[in-house]
Amino acid sequence: MTLNPPQPWYYSADFLNIEFWSDPAAVAAVLPPGLDPDPASEGHGNALFYDWQFTGLDPARYQYREFFFLLTPSL
Repeated sequence: MTLNPPQPWYYSADFLNIEFWSDPAAVAAVLPPGLDPDPASEGHGNALFYDWQFTGLDPARYQYREFFFLLTPSL
């Protein structure tokens, strides 16, 4: 059973990826206990903004946005 009607419908997105480098000490300050910045990453990170949409379906119901903030930790 599915909430989506039968195809044809399409899944699409507009997105923006911001790649950045930050001070590894600043990254370490925001990581949860038990995680440390990967020294090899040199503060590398990404901020990703997504605007998702199912086409061919009710546009009011099948749109959503996501934001991801990615840092490179080590265990």
